[in-house]
Amino acid sequence: MKINFASEHLHCSTNFFQVMKCEVKLFVAGTVFTEEVIARDYQEARQVALARNPNATVVSVTAKL
Repeated sequence: MKINFASEHLHCSTNFFQVMKCEVKLFVAGTVFTEEVIARDYQEARQVALARNPNATVVSVTAKL
């Protein structure tokens, strides 16, 4: 996808930001549960899951195909 402006050319590509679906396992009060998030990388997946569940501890982050 190209967006042309008068003085400069901006090239937008759908692959510019690679996103992946991740499954983040979290632990709260003796319970392990999973949160499915869409993120650019594992660190961002961890941050998103913790933002949704601030009292949780991250057990693992896995890419989901």
